Amino acid sequence: MSSKKGLCALLALVFVFALAGLALAECTLTKVGDMQNADLVRDSNLLEVYTSDGYRLVTLDGEAFSPDAYASVEIQSGYVVAASMEEGINTWGALSAQGEQVIPFQYGDIEFLSTDWALAFTLAEATADNYDYSSWTSDAYYLVDTVDVYNMASGACVATLPRANFQDAEAVGNCLNIEDRSNGVVTTYDADFKPLGTVDYVFDDDYAVKDLTTFRENGQDGLKDAQGNVVMEPSFYTIYDFEGDYAQVSTGEMEGLIDRQGNVVVPAEYERVQKSYYLPYDAQEGTNGFNAHGYFGVEKDGKQGFVREGGEVTCEPTIATDAVDFNGASALYTDLSGEVHILAADGTDTALEGYESIYCADYSGGMLYQVCDADYNYGVIDWHGNVVLPCAYDDVAFTADGRYVLADVSYEESELYEITYDAAGQSVTAVEQPEQTQEASQAPVKDTSALKAILSGEEVEIEPQAEPQEEPQAEETASGEHDDVAMLLENAVALLEADPAANQASVAALLQSATVLLGEEHAATSLLSSALTLLDAGAETNAASIITILDSASALL
Repeated sequence: MSSKKGLCALLALVFVFALAGLALAECTLTKVGDMQNADLVRDSNLLEVYTSDGYRLVTLDGEAFSPDAYASVEIQSGYVVAASMEEGINTWGALSAQGEQVIPFQYGDIEFLSTDWALAFTLAEATADNYDYSSWTSDAYYLVDTVDVYNMASGACVATLPRANFQDAEAVGNCLNIEDRSNGVVTTYDADFKPLGTVDYVFDDDYAVKDLTTFRENGQDGLKDAQGNVVMEPSFYTIYDFEGDYAQVSTGEMEGLIDRQGNVVVPAEYERVQKSYYLPYDAQEGTNGFNAHGYFGVEKDGKQGFVREGGEVTCEPTIATDAVDFNGASALYTDLSGEVHILAADGTDTALEGYESIYCADYSGGMLYQVCDADYNYGVIDWHGNVVLPCAYDDVAFTADGRYVLADVSYEESELYEITYDAAGQSVTAVEQPEQTQEASQAPVKDTSALKAILSGEEVEIEPQAEPQEEPQAEETASGEHDDVAMLLENAVALLEADPAANQASVAALLQSATVLLGEEHAATSLLSSALTLLDAGAETNAASIITILDSASALL
């Protein structure tokens, strides 16, 4: 089977849309595809699909990212660094985020120091008593032969250095520092590899051009731009280096944040402004940063709190910072009884039960958590503890932008879900249709664009589907059955609204009866199965989500 055919067959996107009202959860998961032998490439939105030719890279919409197969793939500073399927030592190269080759596949190792600078090492065989690299899988040793220096802004190899003149290197702003192995001298080079001068250490930025620099007057720091214009008058005892869009500032006793326009984002009223390591991946900053979905974690009087931009306190500091694991828009802590809680940035404190492990989901900024039950099944909950994906999977992994999750049904089969955040509390829920024929499922582009338009609030004209032709008697029978099912679902909703915990068993019985009446082939049956799964996970916690699903099922009757 050709790779093109194999990749196209991986995704079959079929949806039915249903509008939902106010929801407890501030995100929904929408299934957008089924796939085989696929894994997410860490720090990317690419799928790594195993084939007989090697690993193929595929975008989330099923398009081939590159025509080639690779032996290994990783992401560095937003670039795809891969090893070709050729035999030999020097088989590594690099692709841009658009899939274009930016470094040829002729190196033994590639190291991106930043989005602007990369080092490409040509290796030669060596011995155990003198080597730079060793193999993990065999007793093989290698020495660096030459180091090619790439400036990614120009897309060119700007220098080739022998091993004797290369010891270490660091990117500092737009410049590159290289330590010479022969004499230990560190030289700073510009984008054209012109030497600007020497510094003491490879991380010194004496010659680096910065868009913002500090200046000091009357014992206070201010900001100037690269042209020397004052961006912010001296206002703080210390302004630290910018990390992404923000810089920490200090009065000498308390800390806050400013942005690149010199605006105070978090007043300097806190002992610490905390950094999250679970934010969506950024090519320059990685997953580090301060702003998690509009919230900032702060420490006051040794306790954890949260604020919005401008200083609005959304969660008063109440829990000792040393007792929490800070994740961005939320934190985890364990109370004195041993119960695990999620403290959300909006002030909601949720005690969690029934999970063996709870971890902040990668790239979610603390809005989602990966959970595992006693049977080692994985699922996803949100920052309020609501189940958005039940514990029914071998594993779950998230894309670098935090907008998709790949859930492993088995070793070979996975399901892809799109994550929709809605800070206002109004959500649009898209639920999976039962599996259809291959011909009926071949419309991923049309369905995906309709989904995105609906989620963005646009009006979409959807062409009506042709009604199937049925015998009159069969239609009457089905109509009668649907009336009974509608009544069962109406009663289930009423019980959930009255007391979900006390009525859990009764609701389960109603839904099971409705499932029997509908049969396996009806479009609403899979919805009822999802509702039963959430019900089993906890009626009280998931009542709102279950009611939403039952309303969607009723609309299909």
